[in-house]
Amino acid sequence: MLNEYIDKTNFKRTCLYLTSSARYLPEPNDMKVLDLAYSIYLKFEEYPNALRIALFMDKLQYAKKVFTSCNDVHQKKQFCYIIARHGIAFVLDIEMAGNEDGREMLQDILYNSKLSEGYLALARDLEVMEAKSPMDIYKV
Repeated sequence: MLNEYIDKTNFKRTCLYLTSSARYLPEPNDMKVLDLAYSIYLKFEEYPNALRIALFMDKLQYAKKVFTSCNDVHQKKQFCYIIARHGIAFVLDIEMAGNEDGREMLQDILYNSKLSEGYLALARDLEVMEAKSPMDIYKV
């Protein structure tokens, strides 16, 4: 019944309430409530939150549905970083990635194979490769 009363103005508050109250519900009902929040997030294209709930429920088929529903490459990269941080073995197929080149790039992110290169690029961008003295930082 809740699905018919949800619109774009109140779905965030509703899902926040559902996910917060799921912790206090008994065993089968908590997953039903989280499943409802997941479907609402998918309906309104809040893919990162839907992925977060899918990983919390430990349902990889829901995570695959998030990948196939989303068309933005940057969001898919974000999903791969989230899944890699969770340490879940997740294999992408071409349908989820869009094309073969995109699949290889996303699979590298999932396997953390270029994690150190990413940290080094971030350090270069922030100009923190060399140690700085307090005088360099505060410029008295």
